Amino acid sequence: MRPLVLITRPAPDGQRLADLLQADPACEVDILVSPLQQIEFLPLPAPEPGTELIFTSRNGVRAWQAANGQGALQAWCVGDATASAAREAGLEARSAAGSVEDLLTLLRAQAPAAPLLHLRGERHRGDLTGRLQAAGLLAQGVTAYRQCALPFSPKAQTAMKQAPLIIAPLYSPQGARLFATGWKSDALLMIGAISPAIVPIVAPLAAHAVRIAAQPDGVSMLEVIAGLIDTSHQLEASEGGD
Repeated sequence: MRPLVLITRPAPDGQRLADLLQADPACEVDILVSPLQQIEFLPLPAPEPGTELIFTSRNGVRAWQAANGQGALQAWCVGDATASAAREAGLEARSAAGSVEDLLTLLRAQAPAAPLLHLRGERHRGDLTGRLQAAGLLAQGVTAYRQCALPFSPKAQTAMKQAPLIIAPLYSPQGARLFATGWKSDALLMIGAISPAIVPIVAPLAAHAVRIAAQPDGVSMLEVIAGLIDTSHQLEASEGGD
């Protein structure tokens, strides 16, 4: 059997990642999507006039769209992919091109006078709004969506028992926790982590390899996944050699 890339991101991002990998003829792995979270969008209050939005994920943008958010508002975004989603939603987006820390640095430097509204998930880290308030900015946070846990699909549970080697790209600490809890396999495991915060969460799994993205973004994660796929083929070749 070929190595398996087991994708556990919520929809639609999980399927989008699968499509990107399947479009590469050099990929030469099996791909299975089994989301471990489902995103539930919540009702949002209408922002005060002149409010500028903060997005630390594309799900925040989707929550804004689901609430029928309108108007060419200014949006401050953690990275390029989130900024692109915000522009597609009709917002005037600016990207920090990095992490939440980069976004915090950008907002402190620009110091917008307008009220700031952070559309965040029910589970979030770092107290971005509190740190912005401490910097003198008019920032508030609102829970825009919930991340509801899902079990591994029956197909994924079967694949975990049969696949000789599994590559698991993990995009959030919560996703990593759900993966670690549900992992029931003797397969050789390779993990691609979007940030160092994931490493201690998956440490009990004793993975053969854990590689961290150079930047916490989709492009860097694709590079990590490609590297793990190459490594998996090298292991296959060495095990099948003379």
